[in-house]
Amino acid sequence: MVAIIVFLILLVAGLAVFRPEALAGNRPDNGLRAENQKIKRATSTSQSEKTLLREHHQVLAIIGRLAEDGKVVRDTSKGGHYYALKG
Repeated sequence: MVAIIVFLILLVAGLAVFRPEALAGNRPDNGLRAENQKIKRATSTSQSEKTLLREHHQVLAIIGRLAEDGKVVRDTSKGGHYYALKG
């Protein structure tokens, strides 16, 4: 019984010297925090990219409908990536 008590005292003393944050209940999770921030940034970037891509597709759909109706034509004088109103 005395040996167990001495062992526990030495264990707590060792923790106090080498890992004092363990006694306070704090965990060194800076690496996890940094990784979490990186994932959040990647997610927000991909969401904004998805939004831009969705808007781009909507614009192309509108231009396509206007081209089918004959209201716009492709302007090949500027490389073919531009459209001009007809008429």
